[in-house]
Amino acid sequence: MNRQTTITLPLGKADLQMAATAVIEQLATAPPDFSQMSQERVISYTMGVEVLCECLRSTFDEPIQAFTGTEG
Repeated sequence: MNRQTTITLPLGKADLQMAATAVIEQLATAPPDFSQMSQERVISYTMGVEVLCECLRSTFDEPIQAFTGTEG
């Protein structure tokens, strides 16, 4: 059963940007060892990353052009 959850964070853009940057930095420099985690923890971790990404998308809603390797 899929359920939708709405999370409201009382942060301004600057605060959210700083918090998200710190989380992304931690994930990039010290990723977890999934082989040492239970499946429930892996699912929770993955959902947390998805929430972070969705929060960033909704806060910084300006479209980003994907790099295609061509100019124009």
